[in-house]
Amino acid sequence: MFVDGEKSDLVADAYIVERTHDNDLWHIHGLAAGDHTIRLVTTDAADPRSKGRKIEISKAVVYQVK
Repeated sequence: MFVDGEKSDLVADAYIVERTHDNDLWHIHGLAAGDHTIRLVTTDAADPRSKGRKIEISKAVVYQVK
């Protein structure tokens, strides 16, 4: 994963057993106010049981500190 062009180790291999689902949650703290870019990249480094490379994003939640 990259945040604003910088590599981040927040997201790692997340193998999920067939016919199940899992919610991988991650948080980034301390970002300056304003727009940010997040880029997720699949690689060949995968769990040996994995049969594919799929990323599914169902939603993103942004909190603002007041």
